Amino acid sequence: MSLRSKIILTCMAAAIIPLYAMTQYVTRFFDHFTRTALEKELINYAFVVGEEYKSCLKDIAGKEVFGEVLQKYAGEFQASISVLSTNGRVLFTTDEQRSPGNDLSARPEVKKAMTGRYGARTALSEQRKYVYYFIALPIEQAGQTIGIAYLSRHTSPIIRAVSALRQNFRRAMSVAFSLAVLLSILLAQTITRRLRNLQIATHEFARGNKPLGLQPRGRDEITDLEKAFVSMSGEIERQYAYNRDFLAATVHELKTPLTAIKGAAEVLEQGAAEKPEARARFLYNIRFETDRLIRMVAQLTELTRLDTEVLRGKKEKHDLGVCLRELVGRLENTFQPGHAPLTLDIPKQPFPVLILPERIEQVAANLLENAFRYTPSDGAVTLSVKPGENGTVVTSVSDTGCGIAPANRPRVFDRFFTTEPKNQMRPYGSGLGLSIAQSIVRNHGGDIWVESDPGQGARFSFRLPLAT
Repeated sequence: MSLRSKIILTCMAAAIIPLYAMTQYVTRFFDHFTRTALEKELINYAFVVGEEYKSCLKDIAGKEVFGEVLQKYAGEFQASISVLSTNGRVLFTTDEQRSPGNDLSARPEVKKAMTGRYGARTALSEQRKYVYYFIALPIEQAGQTIGIAYLSRHTSPIIRAVSALRQNFRRAMSVAFSLAVLLSILLAQTITRRLRNLQIATHEFARGNKPLGLQPRGRDEITDLEKAFVSMSGEIERQYAYNRDFLAATVHELKTPLTAIKGAAEVLEQGAAEKPEARARFLYNIRFETDRLIRMVAQLTELTRLDTEVLRGKKEKHDLGVCLRELVGRLENTFQPGHAPLTLDIPKQPFPVLILPERIEQVAANLLENAFRYTPSDGAVTLSVKPGENGTVVTSVSDTGCGIAPANRPRVFDRFFTTEPKNQMRPYGSGLGLSIAQSIVRNHGGDIWVESDPGQGARFSFRLPLAT
């Protein structure tokens, strides 16, 4: 079943079911109320008849006119009236189907009245058109039952009123049903049209035919969904452009060492291999470019694994200061001889953070390696930790090296970007270390930045949220 059909059926049910339930309740309540009122009214009439009967017993003239009195009451009460003896026989009656002397003692309501109790009964007419209400009320005098006031009345007015009420409710239900159908169709059309447009846009976007051309308007849930899809498509487009540029940069970076290796091999094939000095130089070039390729492939592999590892890895609570002190202790023997002295500025206060410790140590190690690379032996490198704003901790690696030119600062975290000249006199970086560091820090909910002036050294800092 389509969403449109579900919306239409739901709206129709929401309109009809409560109205139908209310119709049943109101008609039943009205029927019960009117029948109860009818019974109380008949009881009052029976009491009047009983009082009149007791009055007529006091003189003979009263007995002679009592029948006329009953006829008058029958017209006023719109009921059939009979007065029975204590044994259930008719004494006086306005009912044409009865006559004095008829025995009604077999009727259950009369039986109760013969024992001094009130009796009542409902029954269908012989033609089964009307429901009649029968009541029998004992007529008592001086504590003794001297007769029975027996009244009956059909309930056709009640039936007509209930029928009219139901008819009015049916009309109301018809109007409500029509309105519910109309409104549900309009509502379903509004919702499904927007969802259909969203579906078409996402399918076209998935095929790569065009951008996701949605313009979310409003404040409802579908607008939120459209905004989410627009945000997702924008992120996908950015990621696609990033991957495309990254692939182009990777191909370019791989092409350079491969071209150098091929050129060296061709020169060796052309006879340079017979000259020991030339052979050694070209073999060194091949080995140098091969090592560079190996490092580049390893770092590319690191980049591709990083996001998955951070997503799947379980972060643990650690003291950042302790982690960095332990890292420096392990790295001291790996630094190049004659490097600039390292100063630690790490307070003793704890800095609890939720991290993958080996990854954060990788960031710090990369920043320290770069600082030592660009700082002369008579310079200085400082590793510091201090509280940051809004519940964060900031780690900085400062050096007194050559610094970074203003034009290069925005690009230092780009993949494959390096400020070193790409010559073969000394190994140079692949330009992936800072990009990896940035990915690690961001995947920990932090950020990383650089501050530098040419000739004044550089300070790389990254911020992490403190654990609560």
